[in-house]
Amino acid sequence: MINIHIALALWAVLAAIRWGDWKNFKRYYPTLLYVIACDFLYKIFALDKYHLWRLQEDFVLNHMATYFMYVLIIFPMTTFTFLSTYPTHLKKQIFHIIKWVFIFSIVEWIGWKFGRMTYSHGWSIGWSAFFDVNMFIMMRIHYVNYLWAIPLSAVCTCLYLIFFNYI
Repeated sequence: MINIHIALALWAVLAAIRWGDWKNFKRYYPTLLYVIACDFLYKIFALDKYHLWRLQEDFVLNHMATYFMYVLIIFPMTTFTFLSTYPTHLKKQIFHIIKWVFIFSIVEWIGWKFGRMTYSHGWSIGWSAFFDVNMFIMMRIHYVNYLWAIPLSAVCTCLYLIFFNYI
């Protein structure tokens, strides 16, 4: 049986190879680091208190290897593909974000259905979809103007921390 996490990493890499704007990779690099840093911050908060969602180890990879694969391969490559294919017209931009939230939600639902992702402390697929909308908008804001993204991210993070009783 194929490891679902490895299959997702392969899909992310192949999608980035196919649709990524490799000629301008340097322009996307700061936002890829932003996404990686944000995910590491979640892990730090989750280790201190508790996880809202948690990736479950699979047949081949333990929990930390799975986590690092997401943080260092899947999330950066999907961010790169998302930003590389971002349209210029507002209606298309809205559809683009909805499409990516749908993709992430379906993939997460499959992971949850097969026991490769678990939720705790009130988190659910609905919260994930809401978070994904926020995440994709923040990625784009960071790509366009990181000076706006950092304080907005801090505000969003504080709201999540308060709502889910971290602080």
